[in-house]
Amino acid sequence: MAERADSGVWGLLALVFGLAGVVAPFLPMDMSGYRQYAAFPFALPGLVFSIVGLIGNRRAKAVAVFGAMFSGLALCVGGYLVFAFTLR
Repeated sequence: MAERADSGVWGLLALVFGLAGVVAPFLPMDMSGYRQYAAFPFALPGLVFSIVGLIGNRRAKAVAVFGAMFSGLALCVGGYLVFAFTLR
């Protein structure tokens, strides 16, 4: 079945990727050497998905806005971690 043009899938993807970007750097696993970069692979697609979810006549624009906010927060967390790890 074809996806409708006004569905909220893009907003939901943005929200999931944004939340994953915020959580990923703080996972309790051995990420020595690349922990500070763990947010970026989730935050950048999250921003793209949120922009696509906000353009046009689509449902779930509020979800896309929250996805954009979480993706932006993930970028800030990643940027802070890169800055903090380079000062060590």
